[in-house]
Order: sequence, then structure tokens, then C-alpha cells
Amino acid sequence: MNEMGVADHIITFIGAAFAWLAGESGRVLIASGLGGLVRWIGDEKRRIRTGMLSWIGGAITGFYLWPLALKLPGIVGDGAFERNPENVAMAGFIAGAIGVSAVKIIVAVVESRARKFQGADPNAQ
Repeated sequence: MNEMGVADHIITFIGAAFAWLAGESGRVLIASGLGGLVRWIGDEKRRIRTGMLSWIGGAITGFYLWPLALKLPGIVGDGAFERNPENVAMAGFIAGAIGVSAVKIIVAVVESRARKFQGADPNAQ
């Protein structure tokens, strides 16, 4: 019987994490996170905390919405992009950047409705 030590298990898990990051899912996660980060760079108020949240939000939205971004030109125009590693990463980047913007818009609408529901002046700061 082969007995692996704790260090062997840690090395195996680290190797599996690097293999996952080198695969398609990892590329999409990194590219979509960078899309959220680029969206944060274009923001007026830049803080490190909001930058980290933009990266995480971009990674989450891009990871799940990249198929939509890949097929969007086919829905709107003549044809969709073919599925290859470069186009998948590009779609993840776009979905991450747009996803963070959509989340910011939704949060602003919900906050505005909450202030209106509470009877507060929506223009007061």
C-alpha cells in the first residue's frame, strides 16, 4: 500500500490547480477578471477595494456569460465567432467587462428604488 504524506497531497493539489488554470476554464477566468479590471481602470473613483471587487465580479460574470459573448455577433449580425482558445478568452474578457458594468447599473437602480421606497430624496447625497 502506498502511503502519501501531507506534503505529497499538497503538491498534488497545487499541480491540479495549475493544470486547471492552464486549461480553457482558467484562461476564461483570468481573461474575464482582466475585463473587469479594465472596466475599473475606466472608472472615476478608483480604490484598491473596488478594483478587487471588479476583478472578482468580472471573473464570475465572464466565466458564466462567455458563451453568450461568443455567439452575440451571430445573433445580431451575420455569423458567430468560431470556438477556439483565442476567441473563448476574448469572449470572456468582453463578458467580464460588460458584466461588471451591468452589475453596477443594477445596483444603482436597486439603491435608487430603495431610497424612493423609504421616502428619502433621491438627489440628496
